[in-house]
Amino acid sequence: MQKVITSEKNPPEKLQLYVRLLFKEMTRLIGFLSRSEITAGYNGIRENLIPIFKFFFESDLLEDTTRSELQKEVVDQLALITKTLIHDDRVELVLPIMLDLLKDDIDEEKRILGLEMLDVLVFDLGPDICRNYLMYEIVSLQDDSVYRVRKETVKHIVNISKVLEKQMFLGCILPVFKKLCNDQIWGVRR
Repeated sequence: MQKVITSEKNPPEKLQLYVRLLFKEMTRLIGFLSRSEITAGYNGIRENLIPIFKFFFESDLLEDTTRSELQKEVVDQLALITKTLIHDDRVELVLPIMLDLLKDDIDEEKRILGLEMLDVLVFDLGPDICRNYLMYEIVSLQDDSVYRVRKETVKHIVNISKVLEKQMFLGCILPVFKKLCNDQIWGVRR
């Protein structure tokens, strides 16, 4: 798939068009594969669709306008896929996409996108994944040098708090919230 999209014969403007068209039909494709024979449909999602989502979130070939235009729809589509995956595949396939976004040291927009994705997927990922992987990323983002990332962290902290056990909330998330409530930037505090 990626070889077809990124071949030298396809100029960048065609790539943007291909990606737009692909994700416009993705919800129907996910629905079709979800209703298909269990093994074939599940493997189709796992082996064919997940790499397309990885390409969307990781590729430098996509223009920022294309990515931002499709971003919400793509996150919602990834949420549909996450609902169909078993726990081990969520850890193996979906979690790395989110962690790569949350840990991106260069692009603040990717960290913010990771927080938005976390907000949408947190209930489908469940308490184990949130406790073992995502909680620590939230804790690390409280000290991000970019105020917009800290602002989005406090904004999206609510849903992960609902999934974690009381002890984890009180020990890790509540101190993050308190720290961000006292941030030096008013836009983060409000």
